[in-house]
Amino acid sequence: MTHTVFVEVGPLQELRYSGIPNVTLNLCRYWLQQPDEASRFFLGPYVIDRRAIKTVVAARSGGLFQTMLASKQAIGGFAANEARRCPTPVGLFPNVKSVQGLFDLSFQIVHDLSFLLSPEFHHPDTIAHHALTILRDLGTNARTFCVSQATAQDLTTYLDVPADRITVC
Repeated sequence: MTHTVFVEVGPLQELRYSGIPNVTLNLCRYWLQQPDEASRFFLGPYVIDRRAIKTVVAARSGGLFQTMLASKQAIGGFAANEARRCPTPVGLFPNVKSVQGLFDLSFQIVHDLSFLLSPEFHHPDTIAHHALTILRDLGTNARTFCVSQATAQDLTTYLDVPADRITVC
């Protein structure tokens, strides 16, 4: 069975890359080195053109990506249409899920639960956004990847995610 990995690239819009945008950047670097048919890049309902991702990755520029999105230069079609063309589309989300139900399998990276465990360090909008999405997202993951054992433990302790559905990377 051939899988096509759809990498969600929303974090590449950040003006400064650290943490989650860097993880996303490195995922893009990896998938850009694979055969074109092995992966697609997307943001919300849109496929993002592979050439645009190459340009953004080379420049490490969220501002450039934002400009390319606003001018529609980066848009390569609709993710739903492209997913239907692939025998087994797989969604890989380096942060929150920008779409639901589009992929046969979906995987998500959870970096931490600081919005929940240390809310004093986050803007109220960030807390509200993640609070509304985290349980929905976790419930639809085939597997959840965590960046640390501590984050994996937090998922099992506070959000009842079964340990056998978590992989620490």
